[in-house]
Amino acid sequence: MFSQPATRYAVSPYLSPVKKALQWVFCVWIVAITGRYAATTWKTFHNPFTAGHDFPLFEKWIALCVLLVIMAVLVPPKIFTRGILALCGLAAAAILILSHSLFPAIIAVWLVLICVVAGVAILSRFHIQMTGVAEHVALAVPVGMAALALLILALALGGALRERWIVLALLAVSTMGVLAVRDRTLRVPPWNNFGNVTREAALLIALIAMTALLNLTWAVAPEIQFDSLNYHLAIPKIYLQAGRLVDVRFMHAYLARLVESDFTAGLAIGGQTAVKLIVFALGLFAATATYALGAALFGSRAAMWAAAFFYTTPLVDWLTGTAYIDHIIALFCAAGFLAFVKWVETGQSGWFYAASIIAGMATGSKLNAGLPFMFVMPLMAIGLRRQWRAIAAGALLFLLIAVPYYAITWACTGNPVFPFYNGIFKSPYWPKVNTLGTASNFNMPATLSNLLRFPFRLTLETSHFGEEAPRGVLGLTLLLAFPFAGYLLPRYGKAVYALIATIVAYIIVLFYTMQYARYYVAILPAVAVLGAAAALTSGSDR
Repeated sequence: MFSQPATRYAVSPYLSPVKKALQWVFCVWIVAITGRYAATTWKTFHNPFTAGHDFPLFEKWIALCVLLVIMAVLVPPKIFTRGILALCGLAAAAILILSHSLFPAIIAVWLVLICVVAGVAILSRFHIQMTGVAEHVALAVPVGMAALALLILALALGGALRERWIVLALLAVSTMGVLAVRDRTLRVPPWNNFGNVTREAALLIALIAMTALLNLTWAVAPEIQFDSLNYHLAIPKIYLQAGRLVDVRFMHAYLARLVESDFTAGLAIGGQTAVKLIVFALGLFAATATYALGAALFGSRAAMWAAAFFYTTPLVDWLTGTAYIDHIIALFCAAGFLAFVKWVETGQSGWFYAASIIAGMATGSKLNAGLPFMFVMPLMAIGLRRQWRAIAAGALLFLLIAVPYYAITWACTGNPVFPFYNGIFKSPYWPKVNTLGTASNFNMPATLSNLLRFPFRLTLETSHFGEEAPRGVLGLTLLLAFPFAGYLLPRYGKAVYALIATIVAYIIVLFYTMQYARYYVAILPAVAVLGAAAALTSGSDR
């Protein structure tokens, strides 16, 4: 059923009176929710968790946004966009130079380019057609990261996890990439020169650019966050010191998996700052993947709003300045959903292979990251029907990428997801209880009434769902998508039905297992896309 090529994601110009009435109701809903969220944000800035100058900074940020709006109105969009990006680029260069982070930035760019080129090279083997820079980046980066992570894991298992061997391996990959581009084996997609950009899109691009510049100031600062220092950076450093993979008898050590393997390469060559700058860049790529997903489903206007909603979400901003990985998981999920949408359109098995690699990278990096794929991947396998060879190849790709670190953890502890669910696996190194870590400390009672309230509390009372999570830190896109998106958007196509069902299933699982703010970020790109599309649909007869 899902393997049939889809028609245009377009809607009939006719809307029933019920739907027109619903659009008016939704417009009122948007105004009410926006006002409530703004009031929540205002109170949060008046009552910060720590002493500082949050409110003056907020005032300056609002003033800057007003100035950007005025400039976007007065200056032609093409000139405005190029000017803002040039100014932000110069400011970013100044930040990197003055903070003595230029060399780590070069290393970060090198590693990211390796991932892009490797990802495009792998995807080209699947004979799939990607359109535009956004799709190339969104799909190639996770696939290339998977390849790099497996390369680092192979060096670690072989006892060759030393700086010189890592550099030689990366130089070899880089050389092959340069030769492939020079021989045009790999084609560089055309770059948008902003010739057709609208004023609205120009303003959103400027907002994202200014937010990225603000996030960069935290990315070049020394890391101080708990998980980053406990295992995201600490465990790769221990592996590098040992020159191989070692069994570190420490709970958090078993949570360092595939993404941390990519961190190992950056840490070996460019140090902690290079890793943080890679994480910063992956935040921008997550916004790019959000755009690509939105464009594939609803067009460029909704996509631009979705990317802006995602990247300006306060928690995402915080994550891009740390060595945490939750927004990287969001990149993987957005890319996986994009592969699913392209498969619905074309029915090509190559998209199933791409989705399998991305799902493997997500699941192999963090346990909750596999949940968004538990719905779309079986749909793709069912849609392939009797193409058993393709199904088996996709399953093999997924297992090859997702399983290694869980198998290593199982061999070391007797529990593949140590220390979680130890009541089932009964590792001798942990109490035999099904723990979910600190996430279980923030749960609302698992009742139906609380489930219905969950989206509202997650948006407006976020402090109940994490350590030092200010209210409103998850943005308002969930309440733009809920509860009207299920009625306003399914007419756009089968893929939207599947996306809505995936989000609903993930939210329900999140509610009944681990009501933790950072774990919601994995599904945020899809929520941003649906929220933006629903808001724009409500104001249009098309």
